[in-house]
Amino acid sequence: MSDQKAKDMVQARDALLVIVSTLQLLVRQGLAVRGHEDIDSNFMQTLQVRSQDNEALANWLKREEKCKYVSHEIQNEITKMLAFEVLRGVIVDIQEARLFTVIVNEMADVTQHEQMSVCIRYVDNYLNSTEDFIGFYQIESTSANMLFSVLNDSLLRLGLSWSDCRGQCYDGAANMSGSRSGLQVRVKDIQEEAMYVHCNAHNMNLAFQDAVSRINICRDAMKTELINTIRESPKRLAWYDSFRKPAGGNSLCLLCPTHWTMQVSSVKSVLANYESLVSYFHGFSENSNGDAGSKCSGFLKQIRKFSFYSTLRLLVDVMSPMEEVNSAIQSPKLSLSDVKKKIDVLLCSLQSKRSAASFSAFYQNVVQESPTVGDPKAPKSLLPAPHRLSIYILWWCQGVLS
Repeated sequence: MSDQKAKDMVQARDALLVIVSTLQLLVRQGLAVRGHEDIDSNFMQTLQVRSQDNEALANWLKREEKCKYVSHEIQNEITKMLAFEVLRGVIVDIQEARLFTVIVNEMADVTQHEQMSVCIRYVDNYLNSTEDFIGFYQIESTSANMLFSVLNDSLLRLGLSWSDCRGQCYDGAANMSGSRSGLQVRVKDIQEEAMYVHCNAHNMNLAFQDAVSRINICRDAMKTELINTIRESPKRLAWYDSFRKPAGGNSLCLLCPTHWTMQVSSVKSVLANYESLVSYFHGFSENSNGDAGSKCSGFLKQIRKFSFYSTLRLLVDVMSPMEEVNSAIQSPKLSLSDVKKKIDVLLCSLQSKRSAASFSAFYQNVVQESPTVGDPKAPKSLLPAPHRLSIYILWWCQGVLS
């Protein structure tokens, strides 16, 4: 072999390593690899920058298009190789730990295709708990049969045995948690030791959602139309900003339609912009004769009530500690004892809010700090926070601890 041939091979190998490392960087950081035009894509632009300090790469990129190893097909192949390498490392860790738990969820993506996600939770030799994402799997239906078939096939491909499975965690949907024909029953048919656990974060969200929806004033305060009426129109949003920015308020946060415990940020944004919202709805209802003006007039009457403002304050008072616990218990590093401690603290906090003294202090603070709203109608007696709300939340906490 000639010296020139050997030199070309070394340069080609160096250039290929740079191409692989560039693609690895982009996918690791979650950046788009391609663009509207290949020359303007993140991948090609990054290679152009790196070629300024790498002569081998600069010479490689001057070659003919079909010999550069930068086509879409090559990008996909390299990405799959990187993914398989990561997955092999994860499987080795799981097999060393031996015992594991499966965590499954399913939902539709933006293209309305059902996707099933699979995660594996295990504890290593140093007693560190870990949750690793295995992959997304497109499914034709959400039946228990289909879910089990895909889950079983994925474990077989990974070389994991059902005999080492000790737990399964899903949401409370019938196709998942059904006691007769759900996914958890089909798993127990082949592995009796795979204990089913209803996702605590999902359980907490359902308890809070059910509690709030059954209390009329809380349900009305959590409606999304108030914020959507402003944000869905660029004209109305620009008009609202003319009231908000001089007052130094923050932007309105949209209500999350599914995770109710995460809606505290949206409620806080309404409270922080309360005066701006009153001014905006008053001005818009006076100057608009359409449906939007009618809506704004209704919202103005609603938010000027003391009951609306006090309900928002109550929701923040209850939701803030719940959101903190909800976020904390989703940590993959959290142990059962840590979860119990956090729920104990939440339970004590919610119980303390039910006392007459606590509610009296809360009521007086709301009266003193409330902006220009209607006069408060004093209750017949200073009762604790809405009883049903506390009962549902305490029921959830006690259910987790039992």
